[in-house]
Amino acid sequence: MRDELLNRESFHSLTEAKVVIGAWVKHYNEFRPHSGIGMRTPAAFAAYCATQPPTTDQAASERGRCR
Repeated sequence: MRDELLNRESFHSLTEAKVVIGAWVKHYNEFRPHSGIGMRTPAAFAAYCATQPPTTDQAASERGRCR
């Protein structure tokens, strides 16, 4: 977050910071793909995991698979 947002923005109020950071977090979680979870968005990965049977395989979880 620091490199992608905080070092590039200058906030003039707490309200502005909350709005801008909130929009960035929404984009990061809902639209930006992540390589660690198979180039899916966190929202898409969570939806996928909700349809999978539970597992206790920690190694699978670390490879971007559901627990």
